Amino acid sequence: DEGVEGSVKFMNKFYALLGKVGEGDAKQVSKLHKTIRDVTKYIEEFKFNLACISLMDIVKYLDKQDKVGKDVLKGLVLLMTPFAPHVCEEMWSKLGEKDFVSLSSWPEFDPKLIDEKAEFLEEFVEGIKDDFDNVKKLAKLDKVTEVRLIVSDSWKYDFVTKFKAKLEETRNVGELIKSLATKEHGKDISKMVPMFLKNSQRVPKFVLSQDEELKALEGLELEGKVVVERAEDSKDGKAGSALPGKVAMVLK
Repeated sequence: DEGVEGSVKFMNKFYALLGKVGEGDAKQVSKLHKTIRDVTKYIEEFKFNLACISLMDIVKYLDKQDKVGKDVLKGLVLLMTPFAPHVCEEMWSKLGEKDFVSLSSWPEFDPKLIDEKAEFLEEFVEGIKDDFDNVKKLAKLDKVTEVRLIVSDSWKYDFVTKFKAKLEETRNVGELIKSLATKEHGKDISKMVPMFLKNSQRVPKFVLSQDEELKALEGLELEGKVVVERAEDSKDGKAGSALPGKVAMVLK
């Protein structure tokens, strides 16, 4: 029952995008073309579950926008057609199209329109907002007076970049540690390698620099005073848990 309920909520959210048709922006176009690229690849590889996850991600993203570009929604409807043909035919018609969506050409992505960095920056900030809500709820805090966001140690950005490149050559823990460990941070790296292999979601899709993450957090509004600091400068015990793309968070 829970699975069915989740699917219904997703389809209702998808269908409701018709009521948001208006002026889109470059970020929406970038998100669409990235989704076209990924969904096409997943379908060709028969990884339909991953295709659905990509579609759910873009629907969640567009649901948060005030307006959704008509061409962006048309592209999304085309991508959704193999999974929800009847709903997509109705949406296609409501978008002013005269032919059948099932007879339309599959969309092609333009790599020049995909801005991976801009997308990741937006996801990075939105992820912090979601984490704040979850941490506050788990800590059972009625009111937060201060939020301390600790950005990862600078050396970890270089490590993660090299780790992602090396991962294309091998997934052997020993080989990865041997090639990536340094004299200064060998102990930490020997722990991070198996952690990343076990949970790939902890590896950021795009590696920013420490300064870029700090800049992205400028002016971030959350409940209470927001304090942003580098792990190297922090005296908090949670500083060591901060990773590229994943800040450590302390609520007071």
